Amino acid sequence: MLAYVIAIIIWASIAYYLYKNRIWIFYYIWAAVGMTIIAILLLRGSPVEYAIEQWTGLILHYSLGLVGIKTMVFDKSPGTVLVLLALENSWTCIDIDIECSGLLESCVLLGLLLFFPIGNRRTKIFQAVAGLAALYSANLVRLYTIVAIINIWGRNAMYIAHTLIGRLVFFILAVIIYWYLFTRPTLGDVRKKGKHA
Repeated sequence: MLAYVIAIIIWASIAYYLYKNRIWIFYYIWAAVGMTIIAILLLRGSPVEYAIEQWTGLILHYSLGLVGIKTMVFDKSPGTVLVLLALENSWTCIDIDIECSGLLESCVLLGLLLFFPIGNRRTKIFQAVAGLAALYSANLVRLYTIVAIINIWGRNAMYIAHTLIGRLVFFILAVIIYWYLFTRPTLGDVRKKGKHA
């Protein structure tokens, strides 16, 4: 625990130095990446992580039931969902851990937003809430994609579904989210400043 406190003090001190000396690019990179790492370390294995995993599993379970894919969840194992594969008439286990819960991506988003140099506090709070909701939804789409693929093509398609297609779907959705949270507003500010210059 002491090592974490010392690391946070060192991180904050360097971020403060970079900020005070207006070394913006290094400040943004240092502060955002450091905040992301600190958030992940603090949330790893926490009740927050388990709650996100459990809610993701429950939402996946109930929504898959709406489209006729039979699933089961385990209350004592947060984020574990059994999916009945129609093709093989057998169960396969989907384990929703820190990667599949979207917690890592949420920490990255918060780190980038918190130290982003454009926007006021109110705007950043709105962007954080909207961004976290959008990332969570994108993560659910990734999980639906994985389940749909293995439900249609069987357990042998798990690697392609999870590692390739699921990640590609999530990456595309994340790029769209980041476009609307960072790139588009920044371009709008640049255009406004250009017109007034």
